[in-house]
Amino acid sequence: MSLELESGIYTISSLSQHGEGNVGRHPIEDRSLNPKRILTLPPNIQPVQTWEIEALGNYEYYLKARGAKTTAINNLIYAVLLPEPEPKKWFLKLNLFSRISYNILDAEDHSQGWISPGINDGKDIEQVKFGPVGGSLNPFELWNIIRVEDQ
Repeated sequence: MSLELESGIYTISSLSQHGEGNVGRHPIEDRSLNPKRILTLPPNIQPVQTWEIEALGNYEYYLKARGAKTTAINNLIYAVLLPEPEPKKWFLKLNLFSRISYNILDAEDHSQGWISPGINDGKDIEQVKFGPVGGSLNPFELWNIIRVEDQ
């Protein structure tokens, strides 16, 4: 069994959310071509958003939210609709204890990655952060990535 993910459709949720809610773009966005925020969404926002994960080899991936590749801008995660800013390649480091939890790290600098903004109690929708990570079992740095069964 390969430890690398195959290209396909997945859901992403923060381990810090205790399996509640998911990660994605806000269901209501402006119509501009500006980068769109990647958020920790509370469970009351339905349906659960899916992600297209494009495997590039060597544990590197493009993560696409509603078809748009993602990047970090000013220490926050965004989906980009235009060629600039350039999307990031992400390195997914598997947590061998869970087999579904990953650190989502910058492919060029594994000391930087996605960070959950905190416990989402359903009142606030907060943006996923980008910054220094320890690559440990910190639930704010771990993301459950689960393949959606082929329809």
